[in-house]
Amino acid sequence: MPLPLLIFPRQKKRQEFELGLPPGAWIAANDSGWMTMEVFFEWFKKFIKFSGAKKETPVLLLCDGHASHTKNIDVIDLARDNGVILLCFPPHCSHRLQPLDVAFMRPLSLYYEDEVRRWLQSNPSKVVTLFQISTLFGQAFTNAANMKTALKGFEKTGIWPTNEGIFTDDDFLPAETTNIPIAETEIAPTQVTQVDDFPENNSFNDPSTPPLRELKETSNETQNGSLPWMSDTPIAPIKK
Repeated sequence: MPLPLLIFPRQKKRQEFELGLPPGAWIAANDSGWMTMEVFFEWFKKFIKFSGAKKETPVLLLCDGHASHTKNIDVIDLARDNGVILLCFPPHCSHRLQPLDVAFMRPLSLYYEDEVRRWLQSNPSKVVTLFQISTLFGQAFTNAANMKTALKGFEKTGIWPTNEGIFTDDDFLPAETTNIPIAETEIAPTQVTQVDDFPENNSFNDPSTPPLRELKETSNETQNGSLPWMSDTPIAPIKK
């Protein structure tokens, strides 16, 4: 598990932030403190150098579907030029398929909590700031990152040794609560409102309204050649 990267929520990185980092680790800084396309591109260049990837000896890089991986044209082009095969996990399954999430992040978190607790006990009335994070992380990473943990992560996810039956039907049960089948929606036929369906207080049923002439069904036009709805002749309600 090489090349750990810490991203600090700062516009510019400071040299003090790097104190205590494990070998090969480095830091980056941006306003959000999250991964960006630019930061991942810099990390990817370091990965190519570390892995020795070439077109003659390609290297597989497994990653999640974050936009900095899947929509980063600079990274994709650089991967093609240097023999790196980018393979992204399907959405919402990194907790099952990503070796880091399955085997590494938990022991790293536990070791980091121990380092923070030990530091607070040694420095009463103080709090952990950005200047201590690299040192505390470096000690935790050194304890958690070992060959046994790395191999266990690939084995438990079924990546290597390849195991297509690593997951059972019970592993998919939690998703059933949100697995809503898509039913075909029937479209109701268009209903034409008849004049007879109007409320009782409409002008057609008003006794003060003069009687309406019945519209002759045999003629679609009036005698003067105009269309019915253009004629001044009142039209009677349509009977059911």
